[in-house]
Amino acid sequence: MMKKIITLGIAIFMLFSLAACNKVTLAQYKTDAKASLDTHVATKVEADYSGDNWAKILGFTATGKTAIDDAADKAGVDGAVATAKTAINGVEKEADMGVFYSLQRAHDNNWLTVEDLRSIAYYYSFTVTDSGSNNPENFVPEPKTPEILGEEIETEIKQTYLNELQRKVPEATLEDVRIAYYFGTYGNCGVIAEPQSELLIDGTNRAHSHNGQGCDDH
Repeated sequence: MMKKIITLGIAIFMLFSLAACNKVTLAQYKTDAKASLDTHVATKVEADYSGDNWAKILGFTATGKTAIDDAADKAGVDGAVATAKTAINGVEKEADMGVFYSLQRAHDNNWLTVEDLRSIAYYYSFTVTDSGSNNPENFVPEPKTPEILGEEIETEIKQTYLNELQRKVPEATLEDVRIAYYFGTYGNCGVIAEPQSELLIDGTNRAHSHNGQGCDDH
């Protein structure tokens, strides 16, 4: 008999708990949801992000709060919170982005072989100097794979350069950065001429390590 009474007590307690939860007004539910979004953002450290990416986090937060306000019911509020948190969590930290290295550094770390450097020199002579005079006629370079940079990798490289550029020109944006020349991808290293900006120009060739992982060893 005692077991039945305990079970009944649990059932009644659960019903009352749900009833109490359901008594929360939609307005209060929205207020609590926006507070939870602020709490989530508070777990992020601004110094871990580039200026642009921190602005994205603040933008996703503001958009999320607007969606919460516009929600017609609690399910809509929950969806708005989930969408905002997913977007916020998807913003890359600077440590997760690519890193620039000089060709010498990449070679010293065995990320680029001598043959890789010969191929890079080949593509450089034809795309930048348009001469090809430094390449023997029988030399066949490694194919550029991919032949052109994909949009995602190109954006990653530009963002990496922008992080550096904004330390000197805080108002710079991704639209201010361009990649003039691409000399192929070798392992995890994409080799390009230094990204350029009309705000600040530097003509050095560099190897770019995708996702900050360092170039793959060969």
